Amino acid sequence: MLGTCRQQSRDRPADDKRVPVCIHGRMPDTGENYSIIAPLTNTQIMNIFLRALGRVYGKYRIILCLDSAGWHTSGTLEVPQDIRLLLLPPYSPQLNPTEHLWDYIREQKGFNNHVFTSIYQVEGQLSKALREINRENDVIKSMCNFSWLNVTPC
Repeated sequence: MLGTCRQQSRDRPADDKRVPVCIHGRMPDTGENYSIIAPLTNTQIMNIFLRALGRVYGKYRIILCLDSAGWHTSGTLEVPQDIRLLLLPPYSPQLNPTEHLWDYIREQKGFNNHVFTSIYQVEGQLSKALREINRENDVIKSMCNFSWLNVTPC
């Protein structure tokens, strides 16, 4: 089910200052979502996400809206047969449903006006926020079901 949040590796060196990144997919018609938290974003991590998403939702045909980041367009990206990538135009965050979700997480899930003392606290709060939104399908649907997506059940 998309309503899961999976963390990749927590084995980080003590001096690692990288912010954890989350790769997120959601089904705007149901509000279900699937995420992984990883220590970086690159083609290898994107391949892990796509394989996991394909396994979890193997019986569905998935269209995944993405910006044109290098790891979304890499020649070594391994896209499962049941997933199609819809690359959005550059500099168009308003077209990306996920951007609204990030605004919601930042403003409503413990990140706004909060100082974290370690990267582990940030990662923990992000994991908690993602688990919480897994139970908020109606909120996700209202933020992410853009009319231009024209989502209808198959």
